Amino acid sequence: FKGHDGAVQAVAFAIDGKRLASASSDTTLLVWDVAGLKREPKATGGALQAKEVEILWADLVSGDAAKAARGILALSAAPKQATPFLRERLKPAAPIDVKKLDQWIAALDSSNFPKRIKASEELEKLGDLAVPALRKFLAAKPSPEARRRVEPLLEKLTTGTLTAEQIRMVRAMEVLEKVGTSEARQVLEALAQGAPGALATRQAQAVLDRLAK
Repeated sequence: FKGHDGAVQAVAFAIDGKRLASASSDTTLLVWDVAGLKREPKATGGALQAKEVEILWADLVSGDAAKAARGILALSAAPKQATPFLRERLKPAAPIDVKKLDQWIAALDSSNFPKRIKASEELEKLGDLAVPALRKFLAAKPSPEARRRVEPLLEKLTTGTLTAEQIRMVRAMEVLEKVGTSEARQVLEALAQGAPGALATRQAQAVLDRLAK
């Protein structure tokens, strides 16, 4: 589409999927009719060799979006090979060890510097799984020093960009969504049973919700 004179900074689809709004740095907001657009072409090619599936799996983590998109299409066109492969690669988010989580959060208020650093690193590794506990900690009105350490960590976990592996996971679920078979749904259902709040859990449930429509 052409129409903006500046960079496009935000886009949003209407609920019916027939219109797309775009906001630009040129101070305009335009609404586009997308109902007549051609659907995304489906890749053809049938069965894939095991080595080919491995290569396409590697493509899903690529920083080249076009290459990753071709990988998604190629895998979705070979469900008999792609689905069992993704079942082995995608695992439900493991539940948190609540005791350790509480210990790490408490350590953020420790006077021992190495202990505080270690706790921050472990909580950051947990990612979004640590967010509810950190918010609860802040709600309990901790010491100013503890708050000063927790708030930046919480902001980082809630506003940070996805890691390369998280991006691959999201793309792999797109493959399963495009496949849409009962076997693919079973993989998604297993992922949706993972630890509450985890990206994989939320993403799998969102895909299942779309497939149910």
